[in-house]
Amino acid sequence: MAGARREGKRGVREPRLRGAPCPWNRYFGRVAHSTKRAPSRVRALIVQTGRLVRLVWLGAGVVLVLLLALELAFRAQAALRGSILARSGPAIPSDLAAAQPWRGQLTAEASSASLAWRPYVYFRRRPFHGRYVTVDSLGRRWTLQAGAPGTAPRDVFLFGGSPLWGGGLRDSMTIPSRLSRELAALGIRDLEITNFGESGYVFTQEVIELLLQLRAGARPALVVFYDGYNDVDAALASGVAGATKSEKDRARDFDLGRALFPWRTDPATEARVALLLGSVAASRLQLLRPFRPRSEPLPAAAAHALAEDVTRSYLRTVEVVEALARHYGFVAIYARMPILQPGGKRLSPYERAVAAAMQGEPTTQDFLLLYRLVEGRLARGLRDLAPGRSLDFSTLFAADSATVYLDDQAHITESASATVAAELARHLAPLLMGPARRPGATARRAR
Repeated sequence: MAGARREGKRGVREPRLRGAPCPWNRYFGRVAHSTKRAPSRVRALIVQTGRLVRLVWLGAGVVLVLLLALELAFRAQAALRGSILARSGPAIPSDLAAAQPWRGQLTAEASSASLAWRPYVYFRRRPFHGRYVTVDSLGRRWTLQAGAPGTAPRDVFLFGGSPLWGGGLRDSMTIPSRLSRELAALGIRDLEITNFGESGYVFTQEVIELLLQLRAGARPALVVFYDGYNDVDAALASGVAGATKSEKDRARDFDLGRALFPWRTDPATEARVALLLGSVAASRLQLLRPFRPRSEPLPAAAAHALAEDVTRSYLRTVEVVEALARHYGFVAIYARMPILQPGGKRLSPYERAVAAAMQGEPTTQDFLLLYRLVEGRLARGLRDLAPGRSLDFSTLFAADSATVYLDDQAHITESASATVAAELARHLAPLLMGPARRPGATARRAR
C-alpha cells in the first residue's frame, strides 16, 4: 500500500484539493523564512534606507511644488507690473490714435507674421496675408506698384531693417510703397520696387541677400541700402563690429542643437542630453532673472575703439557692393536713417516721454554714444567711396515738431514715411531718368 501510494504520488498527478497549499506559496514562504533569518543589522539597514529614499523623494516633490508655485507667482507679478508700466508709459497722442484706429490689428498681424529659417541670411518672414500686413511666398513685404511697368520693368531693390520693412506701417504706407508713388508722380513708371527689408537685418546680411539675387539672375538698375540703427546695436550687443544682431544667441542655438541631437545613442550620451534639458529648463526660470549679471556701461575708450571697428567694417562692405555694382551694372545708394536722439529734432510731447524713458536706460545711453561716433566717421568715409550717392537723413526732421518716431528703434509714423520717400525719390529720380539710365531687366528672382 505504501508502494502504491508512492507510485501514485510519483506517476500520477493527483488533483489539488480546494484549500490545499500552492507550491508557489511554499516557495515564497521559504524565501520569507530565510529573510527572517537575516542578521538584524542588515534588516535595520534595509528599513532605514527605504525610509531615507522615501523621505528624500517626498522632500524633492515638495520642493518642486514650492518652486513651481513661486515661479508662477513671479511670472504673474511680472506680467501685472509690465501691464502697469505699459499703461503708465508714453501714450500715443490722441490725434494720432484717432487717425489710426487700425493700429491694434496691424500690431497683431505683424506679430503673427513669424520668422522661418533661411540659408545664409538666417531668417525671413513666413508667408502671411492680413488686412494691413502681407508677406509673399518669398518672405518679402508686399509693395504697392504705382507705375505701369509693362513687359520689361527695371528693378529697384531696397534693403534695410524693420524701419524699411515697415514696422508700425500698413502695406501701402511703407517707405518702398510710398517711393513707388513718388517716382510715378515724377513720370518714372517703368519700375518694379522690391522691399527686401527685414527685422534686425544688418548691412552684411543685406549684401548677402543681394548676392543671392544676383546669383539667381536678377539685374537691378538701382540698389538702395537704408541703414544705421541695427549695425550699431548689433556691435554694442556683441562687442564685435560686423556681427549680426543676437549673434550670441545663434551660436548658443547651434551648440545646443548639436548637444541635444548627437549621433551617438549610448547611455552616457543620453544622460548628458537629459542633464542638458534640465539645465535649459532651469535657465527658463524667471526667479533667477534678478540674479543674472547686468551689463556694465561702455567706457569711453572702448566706445571710440568699437566705433572705429564698426566704421571700418561697414566701409569695407561698401567696397564689396561697389565692385558688384561695377560688374553687374547697377547704381548703389547708401542712406542713413533718422533715429530719435537728443538734438535730432523738436520733440513732440510723446517723443519727449520716449526720450525720457531712454535716459533711464544705461544700454540706450551707450547706444546713442556709439551711434554718434559712428555717424560722423561713416559720413566721411562714404563721401570718398560713393561720392554723390551717400544720403544723410539724420537731420531730415530737425524742424518738425510733430510726432515722427513711434519708439526708440527708428520706427516712424506713416506721414514721416512719406517724407522719407519723397526725399529719397528726389535723389533717385535723376539716376533713373538721366542719360545714364540703365535697362535693368528683371531676369529671375531668387527662390
